[in-house]
Amino acid sequence: MIPKRRKPAQKNAESPLDAKMREIAEREAKNKAAMDECEKVIKEGPLLAEQIAKAKRDELINRASRTEMRRGNRAALPDHWRLEGQTAAPSRQRSLRAERRQGRLLFFALLPVAVALGYYVYYTITHF
Repeated sequence: MIPKRRKPAQKNAESPLDAKMREIAEREAKNKAAMDECEKVIKEGPLLAEQIAKAKRDELINRASRTEMRRGNRAALPDHWRLEGQTAAPSRQRSLRAERRQGRLLFFALLPVAVALGYYVYYTITHF
């Protein structure tokens, strides 16, 4: 008589070796995904740095172009579009030296006034 064949083990039952292999495969897939993301960041890094530098450069140019256009002011960029449409020449602005002189004169004129006012307040508080 022919011996009966044994029924194969259940296919759903997983051996410890299969479980370990599956776990290793999952970890490997996660590591590969993380590596791909890191490589993507590394590739995009120089482009992003270039964009940031360009944005800073544009901001600096915009800020410099908004300054007053005085003669001899190197920080201001000339605005040719605005100057082309004017028929009359713009009035000459006062030089920075004259403004500084006027500010210094005003400071030294107001300094004695402030000292006198402080003395008056001190005198009235202490002799009351």
